[in-house]
Amino acid sequence: MTQGLTKHFLVEKSVLARIASRLSGEKEKVVHAVCDADLFVLKGETMGLVGESGSGKSTLGRCVLHLIRPTSGKVVFEGIDLSGLGKTPLRKMRRKMQMIFQDPYTSLNPRIKVGEIVGHPLELHGIAKGAKKRKRVVELLETVGLSQEQMERYPHQFSGGQKQRIAIARALAVNPVFMVADEPVSALDVSIQAQIINLLKDLKRKFGLTYLFISHDLAVVEHISDRICVMYLGKIVESAPTTEIFKSPKHPYTQGLISAVPIADPRVKREKTILKGEIPSAIDPPSGCRFRTRCPYAYSECTREPEYREVGLTHYAACHLVKD
Repeated sequence: MTQGLTKHFLVEKSVLARIASRLSGEKEKVVHAVCDADLFVLKGETMGLVGESGSGKSTLGRCVLHLIRPTSGKVVFEGIDLSGLGKTPLRKMRRKMQMIFQDPYTSLNPRIKVGEIVGHPLELHGIAKGAKKRKRVVELLETVGLSQEQMERYPHQFSGGQKQRIAIARALAVNPVFMVADEPVSALDVSIQAQIINLLKDLKRKFGLTYLFISHDLAVVEHISDRICVMYLGKIVESAPTTEIFKSPKHPYTQGLISAVPIADPRVKREKTILKGEIPSAIDPPSGCRFRTRCPYAYSECTREPEYREVGLTHYAACHLVKD
């Protein structure tokens, strides 16, 4: 789906700061949010994208949908390179690609009733109006576990879980085939998280959806994903089927993330991989392997950037220590 996808952001400065930088010859600072990411998502599967905050997961997800234009690289969807599309053809492609945002409290317009929120995409894409639109909105709300009576309410009259259901109904309105779910349960209580995850799984089976599921919670990702892709500081460092990555993680960063997942059974012992310090700044990432400043196994070769390569059957990793 993505080939060499890269996204850099210029650090914003005031007008006076920009003038001073130019006069002094200082180079503009750049945030290396996503760097040379190769990611493929198979039709009908759920790809989990995990990593700490600041690893570039959300930026990658938005670049995939071209909500943010990539700095370089390709995003290929159904054989079409989205990077070469203009505004009108890209809008047509967006009928097939939708996004569920992280915060249900801010992703819904508080001044518009729920019926209009869910029905707006239908009018925007010329799918339905009037009575036909209302009928479709009722169907969508019932699909996500809400009722027709709730159409005339405003978002503030719903709980967090209900708001996320509304956001999911809005995303489903245009009959997409691919959805990016950006931390869709991180703002919800644990019991509500389970309900939303189960709803997404049911919708996948019912409508044949494909998901890119972004999260920092490996326990959630394990429950919903067919494959998992691990990001660190803008780089994809490992990917494999879910059972394989939990059974035999290759990259030290993945090992650290998995070892931090709590186990309910106190009798089960697990070897801990402690990650030192915090994730470095994306403005000035470490040279070579970006994880080497925190890796417990780092050695001299890690100053050279590792190749992201196949290390097992459908298992890929970028680490000098990993053998074929």
